[in-house]
Amino acid sequence: MSSLRKITGVCIIAFILAGCEKDDLVIPIGDDDDPISFMDDVLPILSQHGCVSCHGPSLSENGLRVDAVSELLMGGNSGAAIVPGNSGASLLIQKMSANPPFGERMPLDRSPVPDAQQNIIRQWIDQGAQGN
Repeated sequence: MSSLRKITGVCIIAFILAGCEKDDLVIPIGDDDDPISFMDDVLPILSQHGCVSCHGPSLSENGLRVDAVSELLMGGNSGAAIVPGNSGASLLIQKMSANPPFGERMPLDRSPVPDAQQNIIRQWIDQGAQGN
């Protein structure tokens, strides 16, 4: 490609971007149909926010473990934590919300899980909550 064509391409992109507000620039992060992985996407979120420290192999508060899909399906004292295909009916999501249906918001005494990360978990559940 000639230098003139490269410069022209860069100028066109610069003019387009100059006319955009920062909120107009959307960077795609994946399709809603892209499979979400429990091991690669969901478990790191649960670990980052301390969920696994209270609901993991060492300590399982209220009988709940969140470190494996089988444990989430089995649930704890309040029942199954996830309903594959239905994030809205999943206690895991309900308890992360600002106004959970019972008890306190989780993670307890920590900052809330950001909406973007909750959406990843929702998407994983809605995709069937596979153990991949």
